[in-house]
Amino acid sequence: MPRLGSARAHRCIAFRAVPTAVPPPPPPAPAAAAPVPTTAARVRPGQLTRPWQVATVAAWGLTLLALIGVWKASRELGLATWWKGPESQPQPFLVMLLPFYLPLGMMAAALYNVRLVPWLGVGAGLVTGLVGIGDLGRVARFGVIEVALGAAMTVFSLASLSGRYRRPI
Repeated sequence: MPRLGSARAHRCIAFRAVPTAVPPPPPPAPAAAAPVPTTAARVRPGQLTRPWQVATVAAWGLTLLALIGVWKASRELGLATWWKGPESQPQPFLVMLLPFYLPLGMMAAALYNVRLVPWLGVGAGLVTGLVGIGDLGRVARFGVIEVALGAAMTVFSLASLSGRYRRPI
């Protein structure tokens, strides 16, 4: 055996086999992600089914367009509704938009599928009808249109009670 300080010892040490370590085990496989609940698993009793939800958004959207038509016709004909006021003394801006709050709110509630959408729709339809009753004495034709819109949306909302989930799926 060569001495530690000799050149031959350095050569032997240099060529000595280096013990290899066993490679570490591979990392564990990622855990499977928890399954995302489907839409059907997230419905609650009282929410509208998807077709009724879409129909509710569309119906209140059309009501909004009809009220915009009343606004436009009122402006062009120069006939002032109570919520718009005459050109010389217009109502405050928030009062002018009063008939539009309800359809917009109902569309938002239907998009978020709030459980009470049909009952909220009945209330919003009745209030829309009350807005029209305020116009029957001033501009009867616009008042009739507004009352008809309110009545139609009240009936639609009552019909949408049939399109609710009864129990969780």
